[in-house]
Amino acid sequence: GEKMEYNFATERGRVLRGRTEFEGGKYSGEQIKRVDEKTLNVSNGSFSTCDLEENPHFHFRSRKMKIIVNDKIIAKPIVFYFGKVPLAILPFGWFPLQTGRHSGLIVPRYGQSTLEGRYIRGLGYYWATNDYVDAQATVDFFDRAGWVLNGSTRYNHRLKNFSGSISGAYTRQDFQLTDRKERFWRLNVSHSQQLGVRSRLSVAGSFYSSSNFNRYLGGSREEQLAQRITSNATYSTNIGSGSFSVNLSESKDLKNGSFQRTLPRVSLNFGQRQLFNSQKKTKRKGATTPSNNTEERPWYENLYYSYSSTGEYNLSRGADSGATTQTVGRANHSLSLSLNSRYFGWLTLGQSLPLTSDWFDRTRSYSVVEDM
Repeated sequence: GEKMEYNFATERGRVLRGRTEFEGGKYSGEQIKRVDEKTLNVSNGSFSTCDLEENPHFHFRSRKMKIIVNDKIIAKPIVFYFGKVPLAILPFGWFPLQTGRHSGLIVPRYGQSTLEGRYIRGLGYYWATNDYVDAQATVDFFDRAGWVLNGSTRYNHRLKNFSGSISGAYTRQDFQLTDRKERFWRLNVSHSQQLGVRSRLSVAGSFYSSSNFNRYLGGSREEQLAQRITSNATYSTNIGSGSFSVNLSESKDLKNGSFQRTLPRVSLNFGQRQLFNSQKKTKRKGATTPSNNTEERPWYENLYYSYSSTGEYNLSRGADSGATTQTVGRANHSLSLSLNSRYFGWLTLGQSLPLTSDWFDRTRSYSVVEDM
């Protein structure tokens, strides 16, 4: 500060035109009074994350602020300035100063582009609802375009074995340089849950109103270049020593509109197991003492089998504007029989017989046309 005063008798003091930093944010005030050990009163205070010390690109300003050290800031009213122009006002505000996971204001990022002009990204609020759920909402402002609203929520309950997230975005932009208007939305959903002891459900989906969403509004270079989205849902369960699953999926190219869908894909698998149950037999050798009794297995008890089957129904469409939707149904089955026999106590011979079958939902007939 430019001037500091302190009263040793009352343990109170004040700082004129003081400033400080906390976790990337810059705070300043025309007058800061120390009320007690943990409480400060600030008049005409401001807050910004802009790197400029003088004339920041954006800042929040409040006529009255109360700072409770390592706890929170209470301010009223709050005016948001873009440069020196006021854009929004709130009657009061509350900002946390704790560390760790807690609710509070999300610090925005400042930047500038040729098409959108100066912008602020990520201005919003994070809400730590409880130990299992949190949510956040942010908004991006562009002085030559408009705004983009983003929201998300996450949940994770380990005791009940489920977790997931929901996120979305909506944009309302009017580009001044290109005279283009955009009204886009996006929704992403994911959920995973254990159903009982044997079963599990997993769902993940992405939905876009326009193929240009990532191109214009992607937050990173990888997201801007991504042109394919995938959605799928899978249910799986154990059946004895085998497993069963059902899957629905879709892969879509945002650029040309082509897609591949699987509605559904069903799989059934049984690992190797004995074809006939074991029946113990005893063969007497030499004396009748228990130590001379040996167990002998019949040959058919060494027969094992394994089985797997998969069936799916696919729909696809190419990138051509006049392309029609193609459908294909198929299934394949695989059965394997194996026999392992041991001779002379040290020689083991194994034989196997694999059987496979492929099914399709159509047939084609061919004929030979002899040259005339």
